[in-house]
Amino acid sequence: MVVDSRRATAGGTVSIDIYVDYNPGITGLIITAEYNNSALNLVSVTNGNLMSTITVGKNIVFNNTINCTESGLLVTLTFEVDEDAALGDYEIKCIVRECSNESLEAVPTSVVSGTLSVIDIMYGDADGNGAVNLNDVLLISTYLANYDYETGVPSIEVSAGADADGNGVINLNDAVLLCLYLANYDYDTGSSDVILGPVA
Repeated sequence: MVVDSRRATAGGTVSIDIYVDYNPGITGLIITAEYNNSALNLVSVTNGNLMSTITVGKNIVFNNTINCTESGLLVTLTFEVDEDAALGDYEIKCIVRECSNESLEAVPTSVVSGTLSVIDIMYGDADGNGAVNLNDVLLISTYLANYDYETGVPSIEVSAGADADGNGVINLNDAVLLCLYLANYDYDTGSSDVILGPVA
């Protein structure tokens, strides 16, 4: 299992995905999410595309009627980041309590933990949801289309991250930069050749 790594700002909301890779076949699974609960508040747990049934309490219980042998998204954890959360990295762990196949045999597992990095501004994150994606380009375009250049007052709200190039102004350059960022984004590594934010 692999826990995704993300960035977010204090007071923001962020979704962390947990994936299953190299699945040997599982029918039942119990996991516990471990994280810094003084900085993070788990607000929702959403089933992915692998297991038919999910039960959420102190732990997360998954079960199927037959073996699932596919790899993919197991679950998405959505957190609110405390407004007073210190900047820095917070580890998100997934503890496997039990994992079995349809023959009721224990299935060995290994887990790669993820990191939630709390930062001042996530450049490019126009909607403040902790991710930079196509929605941010669309929101900046809507912001600019509804901007009143006479009064200097926008009618659409965006987060500080809408200033994708970090020059203090939200304009067409930010939308163009985000398009370049996404066009050069490697979904396997989770990084882009195009840098967002101020260039040193």
